[in-house]
Amino acid sequence: MSLIVGLAAGLLAIAGCRIDALNSALAAQSGRAASVLVKDKIRVHALSHNPAENLLIDELVELKTEIESKTGLDLSAASPIDVYLFKDETSFHEFTAQANAVFADRRAFFIKTEDALNVYGFWGMRVAEDLRHETTHGYLHGTFPEIDLWIDEGLAEYFEVPPDARGVNTPHVRLLIDLHQKGLWQPSLERLESITDPRQLTQIDYAEAWLWVHLLMSSPVGKEVLTTGLKPVEHLARVPWAVEVSNMLGDAHSQLLDHLEKLHRGIGTYRPKLSVTSHFNR
Repeated sequence: MSLIVGLAAGLLAIAGCRIDALNSALAAQSGRAASVLVKDKIRVHALSHNPAENLLIDELVELKTEIESKTGLDLSAASPIDVYLFKDETSFHEFTAQANAVFADRRAFFIKTEDALNVYGFWGMRVAEDLRHETTHGYLHGTFPEIDLWIDEGLAEYFEVPPDARGVNTPHVRLLIDLHQKGLWQPSLERLESITDPRQLTQIDYAEAWLWVHLLMSSPVGKEVLTTGLKPVEHLARVPWAVEVSNMLGDAHSQLLDHLEKLHRGIGTYRPKLSVTSHFNR
C-alpha cells in the first residue's frame, strides 16, 4: 500500500534533480522510444503495448472528474501529468536500482519538479491502484502550490480504491481496528499534522491520514473544511487542521473512532468490482 508506493513532498525535492537521468534510463532500458498516449491532462509513456493502455488512460482521466465531483475542487488548471509505465516489475526495479536508492522496493512513485509532474510504475496486478494513488498526487500538486503531507497522502489513499468503494480503504480499516482494540493506537491529528518528512510516515500514519480524510469527506461541512484548507490564504497564518476539525466536530477523536467502527461494520457488505485494467493482468 502507500508505505510502499507513496512519495510526497520531502522526497520529491531529492529526486527532482534526477528527472533527466530517470527518463534517460527509461529509454535506454527499452532500446526504443516509448509509445505515448495523450488524453486531457494525462500522457502515458508505455513500453509494453499492453492492450489495456487505452483503458488505463481513460481511467486516469476519469479520476480527475471523480476527484472534482467528490471534493468540489476545480482541477481544470492542473498541469499535465506524465505516466511512465514499464512492462513488468523486473524491468521497473532494474530502472529504479540505476536511478535512485530512495525508490527501491516501491511499486510506483510520483516526482514533482519545477516544470514536471511525473509518475512511474509498471504493469502488474495492482497497477490501477498504484497509478490512481500516484496520479492523485499529480492532480493535487498540479493545482495547489503547497499541500500538507497528511492530507496529500490521505486523499491519495482515498482515491486509490475503485470509485464504487466510496473511498473505503479496507486494509486501513482492519489495521486501525485491530491496533485500537489492542490498545496500540489512538488517533491524533495534531501529531499527524506535525509530520512534514514523508520518510517518517509509517503504515499506521498513512491509514490514519486516510481515515481523517474519509471522515471529512462523509459530510458537507467536513468536505468544506477539507477543500477550503487546501486553498492558499494570502497574508494570513493558516489555522492548524486539528483546530479547524475540532471546531467543526467538537470531540474530533471520538467522532473519528465512531466513524472507524461504522466503516468496520460495513466492509463485510462491500464487494469491489474489477478495475478495467485488472482484467488484463490476470
